[in-house]
Amino acid sequence: MNIPEITQIAYTAGLFDGEGSISVSIYDRGYKNGSQTLTCNITSTDPDIIPMLKTWWDISGSVYYHERVAHDNMSTFWAWQIRTREAKFILQHIYPYLNIKKARAELAILYIDWKSVIPNNGAAGKNDFDMEIERDVWSTMRYLNSKPVPVQHNHFPIFQTLREQLVELQRKTSVTSI
Repeated sequence: MNIPEITQIAYTAGLFDGEGSISVSIYDRGYKNGSQTLTCNITSTDPDIIPMLKTWWDISGSVYYHERVAHDNMSTFWAWQIRTREAKFILQHIYPYLNIKKARAELAILYIDWKSVIPNNGAAGKNDFDMEIERDVWSTMRYLNSKPVPVQHNHFPIFQTLREQLVELQRKTSVTSI
């Protein structure tokens, strides 16, 4: 991963605000073992944009090509999909320059940080509290994605819950590692 020049970071933020998305997908593996994946996408009808972004950020991700079909109204486009760590890396850098998707980016960063410190219970599955947080993240992201304008995140309790959980889990981790 590479930190691009400031103008490239700002350009990426503008492109992301207009043509990007953040989503949380749920993969059901039973009641206690369902998993969620955070994904960021940037799409473009210009074939040069996605390779340029990949070069600037030095992140591979997945590139998808959608060719226009005669019966659909969409243009041919390319999509760059990145997940978890790479998504967090880019979101942290473009965050100050985002407008429309700023709350979504903040929720994504908090969620990735929270997922990195919660205990992995393996076959025992997740506890009910962790599952509730994941459901809240999913539904909040879904709501934010339905709004084409900037949304103030302080109306959503999940932001505060994730912040509090991060502090608590990091405190526990530092105490047990001493």
